Amino acid sequence: MISLFKKTLGLSHLGVGDMAPDFNLQDQDGNSHSLRESDGRWRVLFFYPKDESHGCTKEVCSFRDEFKAFSSLDTTVYGVSVDSVEDHKNFARNQNLSFPLLADTEKKVCRDYGVLMPVLEIANRVTFLIGPDRKIGAVISWAQWANYAVEVLDKLRALKN
Repeated sequence: MISLFKKTLGLSHLGVGDMAPDFNLQDQDGNSHSLRESDGRWRVLFFYPKDESHGCTKEVCSFRDEFKAFSSLDTTVYGVSVDSVEDHKNFARNQNLSFPLLADTEKKVCRDYGVLMPVLEIANRVTFLIGPDRKIGAVISWAQWANYAVEVLDKLRALKN
């Protein structure tokens, strides 16, 4: 019963030690990004349900507010949702974001990572810390919105030490 519940909510995602699937997605400015472009560095790949929604705005802004800390740890940050490039462009402008929001409009990357909520067809709130070797070092699910990036930073620092 619990596994059916998890599957319905899109909670049967990739885990620690799994190889992170590569992708090629456009950001809010129409630039293409792939996971392999940042090989050799740590990556934060955070999935979120919807641009401009209350919780997602708080989550994304927490990454904005901690962006310098991620940069100082030589870590690339990507946000991913199923929203369009145009929606991401407006969201990034409204929230003054300086990292790529990737548009997974085909929902392929969400499926590859196991975060697509089947009933709603949107991404679940899951973050993957991906090592320089492209292996998943940590998975964070549904942390507190306003402090989400701080929790991710704590995990990243622990992994890098």
